[in-house]
Amino acid sequence: MGATPSKHENASPATQPVDKVDLGNALTRKLQEVTGDASASAPDSKRQELIDSSIQEKIHAELSKLRKQEQEMQKKIELALEKENIDRQGKPWFGNDKGQSSELLQQELNRVKSQIEKFNKRSVDSFPALKKAREDIIQCYRNDNKRTLDCWREVDAFNKAIAEAEKELFAAWK
Repeated sequence: MGATPSKHENASPATQPVDKVDLGNALTRKLQEVTGDASASAPDSKRQELIDSSIQEKIHAELSKLRKQEQEMQKKIELALEKENIDRQGKPWFGNDKGQSSELLQQELNRVKSQIEKFNKRSVDSFPALKKAREDIIQCYRNDNKRTLDCWREVDAFNKAIAEAEKELFAAWK
């Protein structure tokens, strides 16, 4: 354009605009010169061991935390599956509540066992009518050992006494 020089042409090289990438590269080179080479910026071996042990401790702590969470989640899943199985089966035979745990089932089994033991501990002595009917039939067989068919009345009374004893036992179970 004319004979007058432009502003940029007269500027000194230090004042000319510099590309941003060139400026970043220049700063990086200057920093490396000041601090030394790149390998010198790595920590010494003691510092590195301390960093490594700290990282390992954090990893172990996080791992134990995750294992604990996994165990809790497994327990929740087991309980949910147990409840689902009970729901699927409908009303449980051992109670009116749905979702009963295995502990409640064990308590119910123990209760039933104790009832069975009570039932097994009962003897003829606890039923006086049955005891008398038994003694009558034994006496009849001894007296009429050649004519045992004549003891039909005693046998009939004995059968009735057994039926009454069964009714009492089953009533006690309810």
